[in-house]
Amino acid sequence: MYHIYHTEGIILASTPTGESDRFFQILTPDLGLIPAVARGSRALTSKLRYHLVDHAHVGLDLVRGKGAWTITGALPRMTTEQVPMTIEMRVAMVRLSSFIRRLVHGEERSHELFSLVTSFQKISMEYVSPDDREYLFLGGCIHVLSILGYGSEDALINSIAKTPLSMDIIEMVASSQKDIRHEINRALGETQL
Repeated sequence: MYHIYHTEGIILASTPTGESDRFFQILTPDLGLIPAVARGSRALTSKLRYHLVDHAHVGLDLVRGKGAWTITGALPRMTTEQVPMTIEMRVAMVRLSSFIRRLVHGEERSHELFSLVTSFQKISMEYVSPDDREYLFLGGCIHVLSILGYGSEDALINSIAKTPLSMDIIEMVASSQKDIRHEINRALGETQL
């Protein structure tokens, strides 16, 4: 008999596979970034189909497989259908999701990273101008780098990394976005990813 793991997660990305399956990259607080597959989830009769959408915050039932986890159940926590996302919000989530998937490899527990993404989701759903959304993304990148151990010597970068993700970050990033972009690119160069 298989052990069923119950956790919550945010679907960072998904890819259709086979005739009706879908492969997911899911960020969970307990298991980290995990690969998971939902068998038959693209079929019209699938119960999982409506819960497993990109950037949805869901409760998951998972079984560990050889190469990936298998999703056996899902319950909505906050889906993009419950809170309509504009194109700009989706773009912001896609960018942060891609940044995380680029840097995080393997399963490792990370409550901090999970709470950062949920905070980013909530803040980006508030009314934010396009410039502010870019500043929020840059602040989120600094937080991700800090959580993963790519710290900085710069006092401003450290203060942004220590400030919880909120509207205050937008003001801090707006004042020195050129330095912040430089720091993010430097850190990415160090990762060699």
